[in-house]
Order: sequence, then C-alpha cells, then structure tokens
Amino acid sequence: MACYEHLPIYKSAMDLALEMEETVRNMRRYGKYGIGTELRKRSLAILPYGFITNRIRKILCCMSGVLIRETEEITIKIKARISMYSLKLQRAVQLELFKIEERRIE
Repeated sequence: MACYEHLPIYKSAMDLALEMEETVRNMRRYGKYGIGTELRKRSLAILPYGFITNRIRKILCCMSGVLIRETEEITIKIKARISMYSLKLQRAVQLELFKIEERRIE
C-alpha cells in the first residue's frame, strides 16, 4: 500500500472519481463522450493532490524538527554564554570585594 492511500483526502478524491465514473457510465451517448470525458479527467486530476499534500506535510514536519533542534542548540549555547558571563561577573565582584576588604584592613 502506498503511503498516501490511507489519507482521508486521497480516499475522498478516489470516492469522487469512482462516483464520476459511475455517473458517466449511466449517461447517454451524447453526454458520455463530451461532458463525461471532462468529468472523468477532472475527477482523476484531483488524485495526485493527496500525494502532494502528504509530501508537503512530511517536509514541513521534518523542517519543524530541524528548527526545533536548532532552537534547542541555540538555547543551550545562550545558556552556556550566560553562565560563562555570570561566572566572570561573580569573579569580578569577588575580586572587587576582596580589594575593598584589603583596603579596610590597611
């Protein structure tokens, strides 16, 4: 079974194509070869859109997964930088406090 045959859009399109086929089959000869042919073509032309829709959905899911991973990586890098700057700031504050304490003692 192809990966798109289980999709509701594909099933609906196939149902429409079958219904159009049934409708055209019951038409008189005049309508069968004029309008009937056009109805068959148009109803069958819808079928690939189910596959295309599924493919686009899969691509978007993959892209969103990549974006989520990239966002998580960026968040981790930002947190690491903040942590690094925080440590530097803490050290600078401790150094200043140490200098102030030394001045008091003298």
